Amino acid sequence: MASLEGGLQAIQSDEAKARKVLASYSGLPEAVVARIPLPHYDFHITPAELDVWRNAMVSQGAPLKDLDIKHIVVAAMSEIE
Repeated sequence: MASLEGGLQAIQSDEAKARKVLASYSGLPEAVVARIPLPHYDFHITPAELDVWRNAMVSQGAPLKDLDIKHIVVAAMSEIE
């Protein structure tokens, strides 16, 4: 998580460089990249966010009905409650 947060800080600290990298990796022209908003990143995942996907998988027959998402997501206690 620290490396992802560090990358986000780098993006936020030098928008011109971030846009240059985005243009390079996306293949979009720099003129287009200059006009679009930078992607929004959020690296915090809560058990509730994953539970939606568990429920979708269960509805498709995956044997995950008894999987307790709270045991596979490490989050601050304030995020879990």
